[in-house]
Amino acid sequence: VQLSNMHIGIHMLNSRETKDGHAVISVTITVNGKEHLDAIISRLSKISGVISIDRAAS
Repeated sequence: VQLSNMHIGIHMLNSRETKDGHAVISVTITVNGKEHLDAIISRLSKISGVISIDRAAS
């Protein structure tokens, strides 16, 4: 998965470990519209170990 060439502006990244040993990672990014966001979510979903991806309200 190569997100580096998708022109994503990363503004914030936070992570924490849950009680059951999982990691929760929150990332704030800039995208160029819904199609760009959909492509990014699709690529992230293909990463082994990713359980879910949620979009927060903007």
